[in-house]
Amino acid sequence: MDLDRLRRSTLADPEDVDAAVALLLQRVRSGLLSETSARLAAGLGHPIAAILYPDEEETHLRAGIDLLCKRDQRLFACDCAARVLPIFERQRPGDGRPRQAIEIARAYAIGKASESALTAAGAAAWSAAAWSAERVASSVSSRVAAGAAAWSAAAWSAERVASSVSSRVAAGAAAGAAAGAAAGDAVGAAARAAAGAAERDWQKLRLASYLLGEV
Repeated sequence: MDLDRLRRSTLADPEDVDAAVALLLQRVRSGLLSETSARLAAGLGHPIAAILYPDEEETHLRAGIDLLCKRDQRLFACDCAARVLPIFERQRPGDGRPRQAIEIARAYAIGKASESALTAAGAAAWSAAAWSAERVASSVSSRVAAGAAAWSAAAWSAERVASSVSSRVAAGAAAGAAAGAAAGDAVGAAARAAAGAAERDWQKLRLASYLLGEV
């Protein structure tokens, strides 16, 4: 890990970086933050945690998701789905079902929506996603099918966050569908691979922020 590069890329003043590293170390040593969470955050690419634990290997999303509480698991799922929601809304600007599912899932995560409301929102988002999937199957043009697959995946990601399954499963499924939507929205194999990888990189850094209590 290139310490100087990390310092330049995170904060303008190296003293601020050093202070952030010292604060993170203090939180770990005092027991306010588990070392496991800090090391996972480093493996996920968090710039400050990576300075403190430079030898951590990249960690899969699921390992970090497992450490989150149920509230944060569902909120992370919402974050992932919201990132690719514009892909769906660009094609279906009048269909607010996926957006509403994300909003209600956020409210449910913080205790401001009922389970019945969550279930209803999930069912509505499922209908939107199923309609989108049908468009994929019925498209003769491969180009049209690829675009439809992208906004179908975006709708499925929204459906997953409001699903009645466990928050842990919802987080993993929503993240996977979001990465698929981002990849499918690009044109060309190389661009799709890069878009999917970029979305996964964002997800890892977002997850790291949850692990460190920064969200």
